[in-house]
Amino acid sequence: MKKYVDAVYLDGENTGGTSNVSFTNDNTKIVALEDKKSDDKKSDDKKSDDKKSSNDSDLITNDVKKDREEFIKKFIESFGKGFYNYKPSDSELRTFAEAYIKANAKRAKVDYKVKTYLPDYAVVYVRPETIDLDNLNVHELSRKFYDENKGKYSNYSEAMKAGEKYILENAPSQFDSTPLDTSDNMQKEGYEIKMTKKDGKWTIDTSSKNYNLKDMARTFRGGIGY
Repeated sequence: MKKYVDAVYLDGENTGGTSNVSFTNDNTKIVALEDKKSDDKKSDDKKSDDKKSSNDSDLITNDVKKDREEFIKKFIESFGKGFYNYKPSDSELRTFAEAYIKANAKRAKVDYKVKTYLPDYAVVYVRPETIDLDNLNVHELSRKFYDENKGKYSNYSEAMKAGEKYILENAPSQFDSTPLDTSDNMQKEGYEIKMTKKDGKWTIDTSSKNYNLKDMARTFRGGIGY
């Protein structure tokens, strides 16, 4: 699960924040340990084959490149709707989104808690603390724009358009200092993500009815989109 989150939502790696993995109860630990012991026993019998099997078991069948592009596409579409005077290009919106994702990869704190672990099925709680875009100090950016451009615009509409463009371009400068936050819609334990295993590979449920995953993706976009 962590590999999927890092690849799709966090620029490939959660480098500067923290990631913790735990289990909800002792029974889950036992199942995990027994699975590991079984793998160890097999490796003693047939090391080369089991090394390949072990590597395969770490893989997921989800198309992470496609999911990441969908994640960014939703980011661009949703964020772009928040502008009323200035109409940013897709390139400008992508630049903002990628800057946010990169900053989140450095700062986000993500806890993973295994709720259920079976040979072919698992449920993992994912609890992210991310840079909440609602916490950006837009007032401060607006004040700076006013101070730097006082008397420059005679047309109110043009001033508002330039102001929004200024905020878009300068908001990333606050990413390193904006407080991290958790979503109010998230359960106390985190988002409940389900996975199934077949032929040694895990598949994360990304179906349209998986509202937990949708909510989690929104959190990794700073509270934007659904």
